[in-house]
Amino acid sequence: MGKRRRCEDEAGASERPRRGRLHLIVHDYARGCTVYKLDVDAFQPGTGTDNHLESTARHLPHDCVSIRMASPDRHQNDQFVCTGNKIFAFYKDAAAGRSTMVYDSATSQVTVCPPQLAPKELAEFLTVGVDIYALETDYDRFNYKFVPSMEKLGPAPRRGWGEWRWESLRPPPIKLPILVSAQAVHPDGSIIFLSVAERGTFSFDTGRLAWTRHGSWLLPFHGEAYFVRELDAWVGLCSHQKGYIAVCNVISPDDARCECPTWTSVDDRVYYNRWKRHLAVSLTYMGNAEFCLLETITRKGYDIFTESRTRILLRLATFRVERQHSGEVRAVNMRTMLYKCPHWELECCRSPTAFWI
Repeated sequence: MGKRRRCEDEAGASERPRRGRLHLIVHDYARGCTVYKLDVDAFQPGTGTDNHLESTARHLPHDCVSIRMASPDRHQNDQFVCTGNKIFAFYKDAAAGRSTMVYDSATSQVTVCPPQLAPKELAEFLTVGVDIYALETDYDRFNYKFVPSMEKLGPAPRRGWGEWRWESLRPPPIKLPILVSAQAVHPDGSIIFLSVAERGTFSFDTGRLAWTRHGSWLLPFHGEAYFVRELDAWVGLCSHQKGYIAVCNVISPDDARCECPTWTSVDDRVYYNRWKRHLAVSLTYMGNAEFCLLETITRKGYDIFTESRTRILLRLATFRVERQHSGEVRAVNMRTMLYKCPHWELECCRSPTAFWI
């Protein structure tokens, strides 16, 4: 009887959805980066004010190291993109031929993708479903002008068959330069909306490979926003009020010419823009209306305007965005953790990155 109950418990446990982990990527040594797998349940309640930032910070735990990946060049400007269980390390270089490293968090294996078809020094990488898209400005040597270009990576090869490959797509109908200020995937999972500085907001249908311009307005986000089913809205960092979260109505992809969607900012501040100390900030969605904010700041006594190499702090804060009975949206249940990092070099442009897998 005891054995049967134990087997039933084990079967029930295997059917429960696996809770993800926060994968933090930090360039904490000279020749590459480290991927840390962190347990957000260990974070402490609080907001992390200036009064005790230094005293509560700890070193990144060695027992949470998942893998170390070497970079081909110490000053290489690389970018990380996540889709499914895989993290892609794109090395943006003037010379084509750089292969892309792919880390599978489920198997802890590292493979490589073939190099992109053209150099991607200033590429904007977009993820829609399991596919990755790269937007770039290329130089047309025959007509002596710059032109937009677009490539697609995916889908992933099946086990034991096929290989990764890049595919050249029709360039987007957007005037140069293409500087993406905000992006959000539609709830249908096949259409992505992009706000391009001084150009307006566009959508790209990955099924029909078609672009649509929706207006000269911009989405109220800084970086990537995420669809939260509990709110039936997009949620991301607010571009109008630094330190706050913005909640925006979802745009219909069929509405080619529409007005700027209605949006509101959450009353609770989630980070403080410490001016000289503030380096970067990003938001990661963990599902069920829960988010993790990653803020990179310098330690006290360091100034990014006078020093090219400085020691930094990483402030990680998890919280839930929910609608109250009064109708207002609040950021609740905030828990934080602060970590010390060895250094941060301005010339590398390498900000720590976080993914929920």
